[in-house]
Amino acid sequence: MTIDSGIAALIGSAIGGIVSISTFILARRSEDRRQARLLGVEIGKAMYEHNLAIHKQQASVQGITPGLFPIAPYLLYGIRVMDIVSDPTLSPEDIGKRIDAVAESIQRTLPKQ
Repeated sequence: MTIDSGIAALIGSAIGGIVSISTFILARRSEDRRQARLLGVEIGKAMYEHNLAIHKQQASVQGITPGLFPIAPYLLYGIRVMDIVSDPTLSPEDIGKRIDAVAESIQRTLPKQ
């Protein structure tokens, strides 16, 4: 059984098209995840700066030197929140519950104020 060259060309172009489309979809999803993580980092940085300003203000009112405040928990929180929010399989209630759980776990790593 031999395959006609026209049929072989059609099969080859169909396979090439499928590969091209799947590569495009994977690249798009990867870029979407990257953007979500960058946004999560920005959220974490903003939260850190806000809480650091409050911490410094409280320290100056009390007349003490403010200690170092770790930024990693805030960045991790922002990234995790964006991962949760961008999951299309979660309902709004599930999103709220997961964000609360992440907030509680991150809160335990922060210094006591």
